[in-house]
Amino acid sequence: MSLYVRCSDGVRQSGLYVAISCIWERLKDNQEVDIFQAVRELRYHRAQIIHDVVSHYHSLFNSCPVYWQLYTVAKKTHQLCFQYNAIASKST
Repeated sequence: MSLYVRCSDGVRQSGLYVAISCIWERLKDNQEVDIFQAVRELRYHRAQIIHDVVSHYHSLFNSCPVYWQLYTVAKKTHQLCFQYNAIASKST
């Protein structure tokens, strides 16, 4: 699925969104992420992607624990639903 993200200058809000999305995917896949390296790789393709360094890095760092907590809760909920469905199908 493709997603088109745009803001007025193409690097501020949309850049932050793209950076958070990439970092969350890495966090989900690897259970750890180097935020500075991720931003460095994104800047290779778009030099000004994290324009306001202090507030953008603050947002990136703060979003990781929130995402991880939501991801692990969703994963556990999915596992519980799967287990419930397996038990329910055996009893019928």
